[in-house]
Amino acid sequence: MTIKYLYLDDANPAEIKPFVQSVMRSGEIEITHEHPAKYMNNMEGFIIALKQYDGLILDWRLDEYVQTTDSGTKKFNFRAGGLAQEIHTLTSENAVTPLPIVLWSATQKSKGSFQNDYTAQDLFIAKYTKEEIAESGGKIAIELESLAHGYKFILENHSTINNLAIILGCKDNPEYADVRVIEKFSGVPFSAHEVANFILEKLIRRPGLLMTDELLLVRLGIKKETSPGWVKLKESLAPYAYNGPFSSGWPRWWARGIEEGWWFSVIKAESPLSVLSASERIAKITEITKIDGLSAQIPLEPHYHDKFYTICEETRAALDPIDGVIIDEPQPEPWQERRYISIEVALKRKSEIFRPHPLELERLRVISESRES
Repeated sequence: MTIKYLYLDDANPAEIKPFVQSVMRSGEIEITHEHPAKYMNNMEGFIIALKQYDGLILDWRLDEYVQTTDSGTKKFNFRAGGLAQEIHTLTSENAVTPLPIVLWSATQKSKGSFQNDYTAQDLFIAKYTKEEIAESGGKIAIELESLAHGYKFILENHSTINNLAIILGCKDNPEYADVRVIEKFSGVPFSAHEVANFILEKLIRRPGLLMTDELLLVRLGIKKETSPGWVKLKESLAPYAYNGPFSSGWPRWWARGIEEGWWFSVIKAESPLSVLSASERIAKITEITKIDGLSAQIPLEPHYHDKFYTICEETRAALDPIDGVIIDEPQPEPWQERRYISIEVALKRKSEIFRPHPLELERLRVISESRES
């Protein structure tokens, strides 16, 4: 069944159409655009309209342009944050069924007011700039579909939330998760949005209990572009795939399942992945699985090590943590991993997004001085 989203944006329909078409091209998503002024002073009508949809998309600024009709002009007096908060309140009162609320906005619009409003950011389950939509409409369509299905799954399994392992699909292997994750919602009131936001922000979007295909390849030491055997090996790893909410939009793997289960039980390794070079890991995998066509990743710099375990966030290259520095970001949860940039990126200040953690600055100073001497 086609997933349906209501999209509120006060911009000219001709400006919006290319973005909507970019996402709808997949055929799996149907998006209906309406001017928000239609629901000005008509929250009851808005609630009735929402019941026809699986999700809601909002532009950040809903109060910039008026709607001209035969009866005059109308302007919506809410911004997306205010409307999203009202919807969450209505869901807590059971007036609206919980549904994903997604933000679409041009970068220049949201950069100021939205990015500085941290409370508003928690109101949206996903955020996309219109530049991203234009470039990756197909991918975003898959994610929007996954969000809608994920919310429905959480609502259908509401009674099991006190044991999050059931929702996450690791009931038979609770050791894949962390007890603090499994018991996160045990004995406390919660909303479907809080559960969904926790799964996406604390588990899926940050490395730790779950890892992406990209990170899985790094941990195994495999260079995908020159490894035809990767497809077959990946298929054999299916028992360790994450199959919980939002997995269709954000494919992930259970890190402990791969590193502690498969690596030691199936591959019968005697040493952890982290202490072996990429070529040593591949040799062991090939020996046991008999899968050929796997080639090793190579270091980002000639003098770097090849016991890869993480990724340089700036270059996306495989990285041995010893050749990287921790990035400056909010303190991770106990089950989350620190993220890195390479020493070269840090020293040459190549990144406009990622900065070294303050605790790394002295180390970088010493490295810089040693190279100059």
